[in-house]
Amino acid sequence: MIKGGSFLCNESYCSSFRISARMGMAEGSSSNHVGFRTVVDLKMLQKD
Repeated sequence: MIKGGSFLCNESYCSSFRISARMGMAEGSSSNHVGFRTVVDLKMLQKD
């Protein structure tokens, strides 16, 4: 599952790249404009 958002498109076109868009992508596929983000709470990583 790909969640929307792209630096390649403008709001006047590419409506499938809006933030709320969802679409499928074949496993093993790649593209230079498809990636992922991770988030971590740094407090959880710090040792006492």
